[in-house]
Amino acid sequence: FGTYFKYELFYNAIVRDGERPPIGEETMHPLLQQLFEEMWCDQESRLSFDIIVESLDVLIPEVLIDSDEATQFWMEFYNNEFDISWSVFIEDFCEYFGVSLNQNQPEYLCLKELLYNQEKVEIATFGNVIKWFGRLSMDNCETFLKEIKGVMKLKYFYGDISREDAVEILSRKKNPDNTRFLVRFSTSKHTPFTITKSVGSDITHQRIHVSTSDEGNRIYSLRRSGESDLETNSLQELIAISSTHNEEDGCSNRQYQYIFENIEDTYIEPYDDNSSS
Repeated sequence: FGTYFKYELFYNAIVRDGERPPIGEETMHPLLQQLFEEMWCDQESRLSFDIIVESLDVLIPEVLIDSDEATQFWMEFYNNEFDISWSVFIEDFCEYFGVSLNQNQPEYLCLKELLYNQEKVEIATFGNVIKWFGRLSMDNCETFLKEIKGVMKLKYFYGDISREDAVEILSRKKNPDNTRFLVRFSTSKHTPFTITKSVGSDITHQRIHVSTSDEGNRIYSLRRSGESDLETNSLQELIAISSTHNEEDGCSNRQYQYIFENIEDTYIEPYDDNSSS
């Protein structure tokens, strides 16, 4: 409403003329946008509070989880719940997506590191994991879990830290003569990962873009000014072939390394519906 500088004009535009602020997809999810517009209509047609609450119960999983089957999983098992205990979640997850995980497997431990918060799994956190690692379905669950494991195994991966924390880490560990970098989850909803890099006293942040090929494979890319995008099939490979990021310059993070010590790669077995009986 930048065009109104007087209260009377603003009041008349809203109350008498029914003017409302524009809402774009960059500002709000289309489903929430539709709900807001239905709440803004004339008083006689305006939604009741009970209907608004019921609508939000249905919309929140769809808004927070950008994956049809993952959304269906949450709604089928937890309905209007927005957090659930880890022990219940992991059992339901394995049953729905058709995998068997034990507590010593790297895939199990990686998933727990990302989702577990005070013995709970929150729907927003589950949605973030989907955003970071791509759509989850019954057909690709094993690939999805291996993707998570592959990223968390990288020594320079720091997970869900803030931009400020990344700068502080590199400020402590930087060498004036060397480049240092780390990879973290991005704060942008459009890109899952960010490289934070220090060169001397300068610290920069570069987003890593991820898309999906026609065959369903993940493609990692770096946008380069004046050059074609650098694209690979894995985050580690992207770092390795990048002319500006060498793996040996990565800032080591020990947070996740316990998962992979003395553990060999394991086979993810299909879910056995009779395993608990």
